Amino acid sequence: MSKLDAVIADLAERFAVDLLAALKGASLADLATNVVGARASKPAINTRARAAMSGGASKARHRRSLDEIKKFADRIVAVVKGHRDGISAEEMKSILKLARGRASHKVIAKPLSHALTSKRITKTGTRRSTRYFPA
Repeated sequence: MSKLDAVIADLAERFAVDLLAALKGASLADLATNVVGARASKPAINTRARAAMSGGASKARHRRSLDEIKKFADRIVAVVKGHRDGISAEEMKSILKLARGRASHKVIAKPLSHALTSKRITKTGTRRSTRYFPA
């Protein structure tokens, strides 16, 4: 190893030790304002955490209570009772005015399961061929 390599290695090691010491002593706010690309006026906090701290509404999903699930299950049972020949989940979603896609499946799944387990409705078939009937 040449003398220049030894000097560079020594400087790099001292720099790394000094940098780690400075980082260990810094607060999170100091680190957030000094990160490359971060705004100096606001610390880098994610939107959901900022909304929770400010008391504002976040875009997180709302967890439904058992009463809300039961009320929606009542709506489902009413729709199913109007279709003695059976109804599919897709038809149910359109009657209940739910948006198409994955989100509507998540909205209807719990109340539908609640109505089935309470034996207020029955089902035949599997997957997309499932039809729901009044009990």
